[in-house]
Amino acid sequence: MTIPTINRKATYPGFLHVNDMIQFNANIPYANLLSKYVDIIKRIDNINIKIKSAYESYQKNITDKPPFQLANLNEHCFIIEEIIYWLRKTADELIAIMYVCKYFDKNQTHPNKIKFEKIDDLLKNQNSELSIIFVSYLHSLENLNSISNAYKHSFVNSQLNIIGEFEPIVPVLSFLYNNTNNSIKFYSIELAKIINDFSDFFVFTDNYLRAEFSSLSNKQDNKK
Repeated sequence: MTIPTINRKATYPGFLHVNDMIQFNANIPYANLLSKYVDIIKRIDNINIKIKSAYESYQKNITDKPPFQLANLNEHCFIIEEIIYWLRKTADELIAIMYVCKYFDKNQTHPNKIKFEKIDDLLKNQNSELSIIFVSYLHSLENLNSISNAYKHSFVNSQLNIIGEFEPIVPVLSFLYNNTNNSIKFYSIELAKIINDFSDFFVFTDNYLRAEFSSLSNKQDNKK
């Protein structure tokens, strides 16, 4: 079974190299974007470790013999939930960084308010410049957003203790707004698909930010 990973385009896999970073302008009112991006890179490395653990725990569960160990199943489910949490957080932060860079590119100053700071902002404003940039990834981001919201808000989702028949899956169970007057919804997505989709999104965003940084850097130098 092939274990998927997020391609963070590391210069030297397993190490953080200066070429892996983007030299953002540090003079902004929110935070040091370089430091923030380094945190994202380190987090992706950690997510890849978690992904490997998820596949190992999956293998442990499907080869388990009676009496089955509930602790093994719980471990697997918690690892999956943690992966989803970190993917959603990382996607939200990449969207916010992109907004700050695009705003500066257009206005020659940084925004007082980050109006696009999460996946939901893209989904609710699909005619916006940022949503158009990410148009090829909106569907996969919407999936990630829905799954993350179910893990966070669905009252019944914690009742699911299941694993995939052939590979690790991410199962979701929810009533819309936790209202039993709404139909209950169950679906599952292969963990590998979520990881591969996110990897494509990250590579695209990283490439775009590096291209944008070159133009922003020149504009910042000219502004001095």
